[in-house]
Amino acid sequence: MPPTKPDPSPLAEALAKLEEAMRPHRGRSLDPERRRAAARLAELLRCEDDELAAYAKRHQPGRAVDEAALRAAREMILVLGRVLGPDGSTADVNDVLDDARRALLDRLADAAKTMPPPPNREVLSPTDVPPQWLNPAAWPVEPDATFTIIAAAERPFQPALPFGRTLAPPPLLSPDPPVNDADPDTSITLSTEIDRPPSPALPFAPAAPPPLTLHQYAGLVVACELYPSYAESTHALYGVPTPEARAALDAFWSSRFAADPALAERWWELRAAARKYFLQSG
Repeated sequence: MPPTKPDPSPLAEALAKLEEAMRPHRGRSLDPERRRAAARLAELLRCEDDELAAYAKRHQPGRAVDEAALRAAREMILVLGRVLGPDGSTADVNDVLDDARRALLDRLADAAKTMPPPPNREVLSPTDVPPQWLNPAAWPVEPDATFTIIAAAERPFQPALPFGRTLAPPPLLSPDPPVNDADPDTSITLSTEIDRPPSPALPFAPAAPPPLTLHQYAGLVVACELYPSYAESTHALYGVPTPEARAALDAFWSSRFAADPALAERWWELRAAARKYFLQSG
């Protein structure tokens, strides 16, 4: 009869647990933000449909509950989990993300179509003229101006306004400039940028993207996704007259998002804010 191992003492068990707790685990990030995000996603994946409202109140206090978006996000996480499992392939992740994103946008667009119109507002029919609330000039401006992401100094092009208006020229200097205190009879000659002839544009210079802030770019993208019937005229409202201009705009922001993860995260926040604004306004 083989000898039996003695039962471990409570002290030995405690030491084993302590050693296990102190051993670093693979895949366990020490970044608190990543850990919080992982916990939120895991909780969403475990939620049933009747628990989504409570989930939204816990994690998005003060916001309107959008159960359709939460269900779509839950399905996206589930599909990604399957792709990254033993029977999946990491090569399929991009395709799954694209499909899930399109499905999410389609669901939200369908939900927007079935929403009852607000009181005292006519039901809009698709026409060539977009409704007034799609005009970026009608957007509310946040008090902290967090929607304006790119400062003028960061823009690689002149900041012309996007809605068909142009910036006013800088004011001319006073016709009677101040004189030198040391010599009252000495005048000072000043020149301004407006006196200089414009520099000719190089024929091979790449086309600059339309000068939209990140806030306005999010509004353009979401408006065209929610209301494709107004896509052409909405692009005109935002100062994006051609498909080539839209392609340049998309390429510009894609490069910014790839270089700045914080900006990319803010982009998705602004998309959600724009979607909420349009759905409430329409």
